Amino acid sequence: MGTVRLNGPALADGKCIMCLARAKQVQWEQYQDEIKAGYEAPGDKVTWIPWPAALDKEIADGPYRAVPGDAPQLGVVDGLCWNDVAGLAQPQPPQRLAVPPPGLIPGRR
Repeated sequence: MGTVRLNGPALADGKCIMCLARAKQVQWEQYQDEIKAGYEAPGDKVTWIPWPAALDKEIADGPYRAVPGDAPQLGVVDGLCWNDVAGLAQPQPPQRLAVPPPGLIPGRR
């Protein structure tokens, strides 16, 4: 079984950790064929996955210490951009419709 290594951005120090995580997910999804082939390679073969330079512009500076909006379960973390800082208002659950939309058959209660 081969080994797969993903290259990262050149300068990640001081960047938003949530932006970095999203960018790595994009890299992972873009190179699925190469990653799969790398793991299926025989023996000690190492496959290096390139970092798409276009992702650099998706990574903001991360100067804030706060709760990340997309991952509040992490608690307070260092290294967030302003877009990834959670707000104070909790998202409201969707409102139940009093009358089902046309064509929708209501369930039994």
